[in-house]
Amino acid sequence: MVQFLSVISFVIFIAVVVASSSADNNHDDDATLIAVEKTALELNYGVDVYECDSNLDLLEGTDRAKKVVATLIRICFVPNEETIEAGATIDKVNSFVWSTTTRDGDELVHEAVINGEGDNIMSALTCKDGGKICSLESLLSTNFYGQDTGSAIGIGEVTLTKGAGTVPANRDIFQLNFNVKFTNDDGTEMSEEEKADLFEKANEHNAAIEAGKDKTVNEEVKDEL
Repeated sequence: MVQFLSVISFVIFIAVVVASSSADNNHDDDATLIAVEKTALELNYGVDVYECDSNLDLLEGTDRAKKVVATLIRICFVPNEETIEAGATIDKVNSFVWSTTTRDGDELVHEAVINGEGDNIMSALTCKDGGKICSLESLLSTNFYGQDTGSAIGIGEVTLTKGAGTVPANRDIFQLNFNVKFTNDDGTEMSEEEKADLFEKANEHNAAIEAGKDKTVNEEVKDEL
């Protein structure tokens, strides 16, 4: 009888262990599922896109592409820090489109990358070091360089390796610089003190207007009550 009870106890112990192990496995599966369901953007995966030179080094300031006809535009794509830490790289630059708008509101579009490939005529796409860096060279139509157009915006999509998902890849070129000058009535440029005084008066003026609006609103509320 004692041996029979011992056998039953052992069987129950095994059943509990199996059930516990199964629960743990289910928990692990749930955790994996949650991780999988998170999007690349939620995990902060992405790519950094920047203008680069022939050595694929970053171009900044006045070294960036000039808005001159036949200027070759070269941009580089590299995985961001979070993507690198996850062990992922760039699998493919799926698409990339340049666009700009004229003063008349007409939109100009150049599809530099379609289905992961450049046209090898106006655009060429290459990736190196297992997707650690990709570069896109584009020669835009003459209309893009015209004086009646503003900055050009590049919008694309990149697929990452390791099943890390798909992320946007954007870059602007031909940035417009605005130099604002404040002048006195005689045409001379304002000093820093005069600018500060002008801004202070403007703030006081705006505050007075807002105060007047609040007063009007309060009076309207009182009338309704």
